[in-house]
Amino acid sequence: MTGDSTVLKYLTHLLETNLSSSSLRVHLAAIVAYTRGETGKSFFTSMIVKRFLEGAKRIAPPKRLPAPAWNLNIVLTELMKAPFEPMHKATLQMLTLKTAFLVAITSLRRVSELQALTLQEPYIQIHNDRVVMRTDPHFMPKVVSKFHINQTIQIPSFFQKPTTKAERALHTLDVRRAVMHYIERTKDHRKTKQFFVSFAESFMGKAVTKGTIARWIAQAIQFCHKQAGQELSEGPRAHSTRKKGAAIAFLANTPIQDICLAATWASVHTFTKHYCVDIQMNKEAQVGQKVLQHIFKNPSSSSTQPPQ
Repeated sequence: MTGDSTVLKYLTHLLETNLSSSSLRVHLAAIVAYTRGETGKSFFTSMIVKRFLEGAKRIAPPKRLPAPAWNLNIVLTELMKAPFEPMHKATLQMLTLKTAFLVAITSLRRVSELQALTLQEPYIQIHNDRVVMRTDPHFMPKVVSKFHINQTIQIPSFFQKPTTKAERALHTLDVRRAVMHYIERTKDHRKTKQFFVSFAESFMGKAVTKGTIARWIAQAIQFCHKQAGQELSEGPRAHSTRKKGAAIAFLANTPIQDICLAATWASVHTFTKHYCVDIQMNKEAQVGQKVLQHIFKNPSSSSTQPPQ
């Protein structure tokens, strides 16, 4: 059996297990990393493999999820209130949910990176205006490259020295403050150097999985909407904080290079293709608005009377 046919048989098996076409390419890339086709070239250059991948894309087309339905203003507003504040009186569960969400939305990092954050020195540095954190040195990011490995995560301060009532209220969203409270509250029962630890009684202080952190972030979003009387029709995804945070930063005129650096995107193309959904939807909606607004510019061009 030839090399190409062996690879095609394997890819066909994966396709039959309902794997997406993009996942097939990931598997093929892993094969290419360790072997080559009969001619010594990459399997990606094989015409028959190319045709197979094109066919797989039609059978299992890529799916694009709709923009996150949850409202960031609602979440942030509720995080400023009870049961999250005052923070020293909040339960460890509420403190954990708030800290996990704030770190996720401001850092734009994947849940796997949040799980890998460590309190082990020198991978955490506490400054007056921020906390600088790094992942565990043994952590392998999704993309293994010099750009992605050992990236710093800047935990910002927000209205560090509030002087007015409004500033004091906004200071409750200070991520550095939340991180410092979280470190202090967990130090007595902590059983690991991993930053995020379990608050469940039977696993108190133990390391948690990335699935648990993702669930915390989703719970924070759901809880805040419920508190505001606007329950979500479907559960949010923790990864949506990465998408929404990046889009809002872009709309606030943050340089796109800074956004990509914070989110560990080596290419601007990644942001524009996969994460700029809210911005694209707003622009598409503006097209429809411009069409409808034409009547204000040409009110006499239509003889149709509005319905009574």
